[in-house]
Amino acid sequence: MAVASGLAVFALCMAVVVATPGDAYWINDCGNKALVAQRLLETRFADASFEQAAAGSVSIERWFPITHPFALRRGEAFISAYPPAYSALAATGLAALGAHGLRLPAALGVAACAALFVIWAGPALGRAAALAGALVLGLATPLFFYGVTVWEHSLTVAAALVVCVLLSQERVGRWAAAGAMVGAACWLREELGLFALAVAAAALLRRQSPTLVGAFAAGVGVPVAALIVFNVAYYDNPLGGHLLANLGSDAPAGGQLSRFTAVPGLLGGLGHGPGERWAFALLGVVLPLAGAIAPSRLRNSSVLALGLALAGLVVWGLAGSRMLTAARPLSQLVAHNGLLLQWPMLVLAGLGARRLFEDPACRAPRTGALAGALFVVLVLAWGIALPSGFGVQVGAGVHWGPRVLLPAFPALVLFALAAAHGRAPGARVAWGALALAGVLSTAHATAFLVHQKLDGARFIERVLELEPRALVTSDPFLPQHLAALWDDKTWLLAPGAKSMQAATLALRSGGEREFLYVVPAGKPLASWLPGVQCALAFEHRGRHLHYLDLDVQQCRFETTLRQRRGTRRRG
Repeated sequence: MAVASGLAVFALCMAVVVATPGDAYWINDCGNKALVAQRLLETRFADASFEQAAAGSVSIERWFPITHPFALRRGEAFISAYPPAYSALAATGLAALGAHGLRLPAALGVAACAALFVIWAGPALGRAAALAGALVLGLATPLFFYGVTVWEHSLTVAAALVVCVLLSQERVGRWAAAGAMVGAACWLREELGLFALAVAAAALLRRQSPTLVGAFAAGVGVPVAALIVFNVAYYDNPLGGHLLANLGSDAPAGGQLSRFTAVPGLLGGLGHGPGERWAFALLGVVLPLAGAIAPSRLRNSSVLALGLALAGLVVWGLAGSRMLTAARPLSQLVAHNGLLLQWPMLVLAGLGARRLFEDPACRAPRTGALAGALFVVLVLAWGIALPSGFGVQVGAGVHWGPRVLLPAFPALVLFALAAAHGRAPGARVAWGALALAGVLSTAHATAFLVHQKLDGARFIERVLELEPRALVTSDPFLPQHLAALWDDKTWLLAPGAKSMQAATLALRSGGEREFLYVVPAGKPLASWLPGVQCALAFEHRGRHLHYLDLDVQQCRFETTLRQRRGTRRRG
């Protein structure tokens, strides 16, 4: 059953991968990683720096199109702030399958999650229930979305599940291996360090043997020490580029108080205003807690599960309807991408957790499950402490669901499964309805992804039809998002009027006769630039999401009056 569940999920992931453009990306993060993967493949893994050809004789260093916090300067080169581990894996997929292969590691990660969940949950709940949970994890949570994008999150969830499986048996070697797996996962995402802390805290709360905890800590130490050495060598800092960039981010307007907005941003969603925001967060805590603290008679009846499911479906339906009917759906996604709103099955987690920790038959997965729950708490605390707050407290980050909480999803799915397994028929109906809601959310996410990638592919195709090589923009996200243009065009980032004037002067001095200027939809022509005449080359409007609503201006350098007079004299 484990293999079957993994193969089924992998087949569905790859169907989406193959059916959508390989070289158009969800957002800039994905394009950034794709550029690194391509560079690694081109240099046989000798160089991971960004590389693009100059426009004529123009040095583009001053206008390099990827800036902090997405890129860092290292000597004369620019390198990605993101850990290169996923890009290194994706490079092998790129070599095997072309641009579609960039998502192969992500799809394999989701498949591994489904298979590992069966292995982990089967001894406690039975193979049939574990299979149902595996399919929910792979197809009815935000995890599926990260199996069809150029992102490393599915691999970190798979790593967390390997840890949970290893912790199920109290053997020193297995706990040491679990620690090594967590440490290795930190090469992909630094927040997996919080998962290591969560495991240690869970072991202490469950009064596990100090020998086991020591073995786990020793296992973590080896790959983390190697990562620190790598970070010092590659980034000149033991923290690494990504964590360093996050720690160096400015706190959002509003000061320390606004950092607490990370809590509703992750648990529920930003919603429409502070009142709704904190109401979603409160529901994200109160509904699961109600299931955990309810009297035994109520927990064993259908009433509680059905009531919780109804509440979860109401807020899920509200979020989904807003995204479906909005003129700009992605703005509503950003406002409603917290845990409860994107995965309403959370409401059953407390009810199932109570059973899991009371039923003697469910002893094996307890340490891993408790670690998953504690990981949520630690991530919320880290979101408050981190200046960037994962971006959620200022509405940044176009992603599906709370991606930094994904390593906790196996535990949350296990809790929800335990809430319905062997319970009254109403509890199973509640679980089924919430599972269906999760599948519909996955379908919604996939539709968004398809629209975004098709919009990007159409834009790229039209730009490539235009002759000028130089491509100027003031948007720091576009050169990464539209990474497929790097082979044929040269991006210059000019964020302000003075920078734009200097960039165009450099292009002209370097012998360029014209360039393309990519601007937000409806922006006036850039003919205000000295000696430049611009015309609208084309308008691009998204067919659904409108994330890439852009105008492309084709700008030519005018011949000066003196040059024209000189031409007449010579004539």
